[in-house]
Amino acid sequence: ETPVSLGHALLCPALAEFAQRYPDISTTVSLSNQPHHIIERGIDIAIRMDHVEDADLVARPIYESRYVLCCAPDLAAQLPPHPADLDPRRCIGILPEERHFPNPWVLSKDHEQLEIRPGGPLHFNSSDALLIAAQRGAGVACVLDVFGNRRLADGTLVQVYADWTTAVKTFYLVMPKSRVGSAKVKAFTEFLFGVFDSQRRPSDHHVIGVK
Repeated sequence: ETPVSLGHALLCPALAEFAQRYPDISTTVSLSNQPHHIIERGIDIAIRMDHVEDADLVARPIYESRYVLCCAPDLAAQLPPHPADLDPRRCIGILPEERHFPNPWVLSKDHEQLEIRPGGPLHFNSSDALLIAAQRGAGVACVLDVFGNRRLADGTLVQVYADWTTAVKTFYLVMPKSRVGSAKVKAFTEFLFGVFDSQRRPSDHHVIGVK
């Protein structure tokens, strides 16, 4: 079980390789933003962000993801040099569960901190939808790097204000204590660490310095 956007961005594209490497292991994947009780549901492995809901589970940190500000290259060329001067109407945001206002962005650099509240024409409860809109020039988005890395690598999105520090989220690999010794769980765990490790390696991600 994994969050929907993480499954789309990273896990699902890699599963064909796992199936080829381990043809005798049958893998069923559930994409959900509403975490289930994995022991009751008989789930071997789940990916959680920031917290683990049950003391009967073993949790291992697998990836630390930082938020990045990104947009289409043409829009990046039009942005002000300092994010404090960024027009909120050019910012498109993520809607938290059961809310109608997007999450604010908190940026810091040296001793300066600022908050940007997206006020653009589009907001989404899906990182996938947000990135598609940003790629098509709808505005600047703020997403976790693990969701945006592919588009940043191929240049359809570029990172802006990269010298500003943003919030960090930690992803955990979670499993019932009874599954820890399972050979198939060990194989899938090692595979997942390899998938996430590929996100840590230096890449040709496009970073634009705005002027």
